[in-house]
Amino acid sequence: MAKRAGKFLLVLCLFILGIIIGGRYRVGSSNYFEEAKEEFEHEITDPSGNYEPIPLSPEGDLSSDVALRIDNAIEKIVGGIFRRLAGILTD
Repeated sequence: MAKRAGKFLLVLCLFILGIIIGGRYRVGSSNYFEEAKEEFEHEITDPSGNYEPIPLSPEGDLSSDVALRIDNAIEKIVGGIFRRLAGILTD
């Protein structure tokens, strides 16, 4: 029982650590929307009328791909924990 509680405590600590790390992360291009809006306003006021729409979401890079994979893994782990807890509580 102590071994099981130790594993649960370890997973809980890792989960809380991940939340803390995620809370401190700030997007480097926080003004992405403002920059895109200014570019859009400049293009629509162009007298030639040659407006080409641009994507409104930032492109992913290696760090965001890794972050998404870690996020998916955490969601699977937390889902498994909740399923086990639900199984324990319903028994």
